[in-house]
Amino acid sequence: MPMKRYGFSSDGGSRMRKIVFVTPSRTETLRNIVFIMIGVAVLVFKRHYSGPLESMVYAYAGNVAVSFAVYFNALNVPVKVRHKQLWAAGLALAAVELFEVFDGFGIMSNVYDTLDLVANGVGVILALVVDRAWGFCQGNCSGRSTRINYVAPNAAETKDSN
Repeated sequence: MPMKRYGFSSDGGSRMRKIVFVTPSRTETLRNIVFIMIGVAVLVFKRHYSGPLESMVYAYAGNVAVSFAVYFNALNVPVKVRHKQLWAAGLALAAVELFEVFDGFGIMSNVYDTLDLVANGVGVILALVVDRAWGFCQGNCSGRSTRINYVAPNAAETKDSN
């Protein structure tokens, strides 16, 4: 549930402009952090997996997990966009794909593999599915609800606007 906070700012004259800050609610931020931690846990513990498709899990589970975590991290960015889930998916996919293509931006060592690009996409799609399923489980078919808190301008600002 994103929260919109309205404040008013003077632009030097008698006109006032509305400033809108859209931030996720505390519950949504906490939920996103839990999903980020799940992604980190999968990344850390993937090397301990032994079972079917062990080499696939070892090679690509990290990409899926990081993409998953980056999506939920992008949801915490306080921006005003119409389709925040798609925006977050695009941002997450761009970040992880660029990291892959530019070999870890020179910060981390990375082995380029074209299937890593596919695994990154799978992670973002998995995150979108989990996010939408969470919204449906909360009884909100749109996946998000909006809570708007109005902040009245202080007394000095109301006198200036009259």
